[in-house]
Order: sequence, then C-alpha cells, then structure tokens
Amino acid sequence: MKNHEKIKKNSDYLLERLCCFSGVDILCFCMDKYFHYQEYVNFNPFKENVEFRDSLMKAADEQNVPLIFLDSHDIVFACIRQDVGMKSDAYVMVGPVALKYKSRVELHYYYRDYGMKKGTERPLPVLHFTKIIELVALVAGILTETHYTYDQLIKGNHFDSYLEQILEEEQKRFAIDQDCFAHHTYEEERKLLNAVREGRTEEAVKLSMVIDSSVGHMSKKVELQWSKTATVAIALCTRAAIEGGLSPTEAYQVSDFYEQKCDECKNAGELVDCRNRAVYDLAQRVRKRREISAKSNYVERCCDYIQKHYREKIHPGDLADSLELNPSYLSRIFSKEMGMSMQEYIVKERVRRAANMLMYSDLEIAKIGDYVNFPSQSYFGKMFKKYMHMTPGKYRNLYKPKEFTDNNK
Repeated sequence: MKNHEKIKKNSDYLLERLCCFSGVDILCFCMDKYFHYQEYVNFNPFKENVEFRDSLMKAADEQNVPLIFLDSHDIVFACIRQDVGMKSDAYVMVGPVALKYKSRVELHYYYRDYGMKKGTERPLPVLHFTKIIELVALVAGILTETHYTYDQLIKGNHFDSYLEQILEEEQKRFAIDQDCFAHHTYEEERKLLNAVREGRTEEAVKLSMVIDSSVGHMSKKVELQWSKTATVAIALCTRAAIEGGLSPTEAYQVSDFYEQKCDECKNAGELVDCRNRAVYDLAQRVRKRREISAKSNYVERCCDYIQKHYREKIHPGDLADSLELNPSYLSRIFSKEMGMSMQEYIVKERVRRAANMLMYSDLEIAKIGDYVNFPSQSYFGKMFKKYMHMTPGKYRNLYKPKEFTDNNK
C-alpha cells in the first residue's frame, strides 16, 4: 500500500494537469475501487459499464504495451496496467475520446450502447488519432516510467492495417475531389525548368503563369495555397538554376531571400508577384553566367571561393596554391576572363555585399564596413563611392525599401 501511495503522490499532479489540458477523462481502478483525476466525471463507460471495463483489463493483461481500443463509434479508450506491488494490479483508464465531432444522434447511440439510462449526453473530447497515441504514451510514461514509442503502440495494438485503410480512403476521396480540377502536366513543368536552366527569363515567367491556371490544390485556404505554390516553384527553379551553371551558394541565397519575402506577402497577388520575381532573378543569373561561359573552371572556383569567404582575408597566393597553379598564371587568366584583377574582384564583392546590407538591415554603416572586412571606415567609404558612385549613407537613403523605413518609425 505504501508503494501505491508513493506512486500516486508522484503522479497525481501531472495526471490532474493532463486531464485539465486535454479534456480527456483519466480514472484509476484498483481492488474494486476507483478514483479520478478531474473534478467532475461525466458518464464514463469505464465506471458505469463493469463488463466493458473488465474486458479491457483482461485484454491489457495479455499484451506488453498499453491497450488502446477503438470501438464501432470511432471512440477510443485506453487501459494501462500498473504494478503497485499489491495482490491486484492497478489499471489506469484513459478516455473516452472521439476521433471526430459527433452529432447529437451519434452521441445518443454511443451513450445508449454503453448503458446510460439518464443524464445529460455531453459532447466528447475530440483528438486526432496521432495525438491520442501520444497522450497514452505520456500517461504510461508518468505511471510506469516506461517510454513507449508511437510505433510500439501502433503495432502492439494491431492498428497498422487500420491506419493504412484510413489513408487509402482519404487518398481516394482526395483523388475524387481533384478530378474536378485540371492539373498542370509534367511537360509544362519541364518546359519551365528548362527555361530557367537555359536563362530564358521572359519565357520562364510566362510559363510559371501558364501553370498557375492548373496548379494542384495543396490547401483549401487561398493564401496558404499560393504560399505553398510559391515555395515549391522557387525550390524547383533554384535546382534548375544550379543545373544551369549557377553556383549553389548564390542560388540558395537567392532562394532564401525570396522565401523570406513570401512570408511578408499579405495576399495571393503579392505571393504570385514575389514568385515571378524569384523565377526571373534565377533565370537572369543563369543567363549572365552562360554569357561568360568561356571562363575557365579555375576562375569559376576562384569566384565561388571569394563569394563564400569575402569576410575573411583572401590572399591570391593561397588561392593559387589550393588550385595547384602558379600565382602569376592564375592572376593573368583571372584578369583576362573577368576584366579586372582578383583583388579588385574581392573589393567589388565586398562592396556588393555591403550595398545589400545597407538596403535590408539597420546595422550602422561603420559596422557594415567592418562586417564585410574593410580595414577602415575611410577605405570602405572610398571604395564604396568608387564602385557605387555615391556614399554609403546616400545609397541607404535612396534604396532602402519603404517597408524597412516604415517599421523603424
């Protein structure tokens, strides 16, 4: 008895709070007595229907995981056997909990079948099947200190085929619903990705909008539907851009930028416009990369390295060593193919990054210069004005997006 009292003392508070949080009844039966963990218990088959309760207890004795029972009304009950060191084990009952909301007629049949003769036919708590499994696992963990996985509870209660049947029925209903809509073809999607892959900007945007008229229905909510559509389109076009020659670093930066811009969109029109700008930007970058396709692989690798490490000290000699080239030779082919020295390219890349931060961050100008690794504020200002033809401060005032300015007022 002392062991039982100790377990009860340690677990009561958690189970009481769990009842309050989930709205699901939890009762304990031991030696023909019971107690419950909530202030008020409505009609409960565990308490009122002895035959039903005994049948679940017997079934729980015959398996190694907590019993989960689904009745003909799609109502779920659970029974957890707890060894309390007495002549008789304790049984903790969880439920009833419905898988979907019940009409008044459905509730009436449920209460009638479990023997309710009088009283109010109150609505039952409703949880998704997965949440019910997790609830049972949590209660079992509190009581027995045994951690059951989702798969253990599913397989131990032979719900594998049930879940497969439910999924199959849902997919059939979904397929019937989708038959009402004309889905875009694989050929249309392939044409769009080829346009991005080959840098055909205008055609890529046009094909995106053609697909819009027959895009799959991924959500019943309009904004969420177009948010998902934009996300999928940007992801696919990003991969196509990489296949078209854009460096992964640059492609993923573009993708992340437009994904975040989509989060700021307030309606379907803004989402479509943001998606179109992403498709155009990716295709345009591929086109520019293809226009300078004569660049050697060595120069491409140099540019990619500089784009990744622009915040660090970059020594041309170290780059040449990593490519196993003579520094003079690498410098010569870089200047020939890029039209500028490697050091100038590094400075321009840092200026480009700084310009982006001036537009889309609130960081102080001096800190931006330091962030992109200019050795001094004066040198940063001098180089920025050389390539952008204005000071950093003037550039921020001219090009900082309105939404960023409004948010800081």
